Amino acid sequence: MKLQDAHIPDLPEWWFWELKFCDHVLFRMRHRDFNTTDLRLMLEDASDLIPAADPGRWIVLTKFQDNPWKIVLEPNPSDHIIIVITAFPVE
Repeated sequence: MKLQDAHIPDLPEWWFWELKFCDHVLFRMRHRDFNTTDLRLMLEDASDLIPAADPGRWIVLTKFQDNPWKIVLEPNPSDHIIIVITAFPVE
């Protein structure tokens, strides 16, 4: 399933690629009480997209249950997928 338009102007081309969830984020979902559907909704409700400190990674600013969250993404241009690295509430 691909992402829909978020509330961010000028989304990059890769934003519309398929999502792949790495083992780390799947593990964190259990401990942070969210699932893949919640994560997709958070991405669709994104308010900003900023480059991460690690080259090739991006941070999505969003909300979940009315609280601010960050999602770390890594687009993979060779496979045209977006790897979801992690997601966490902003303290």
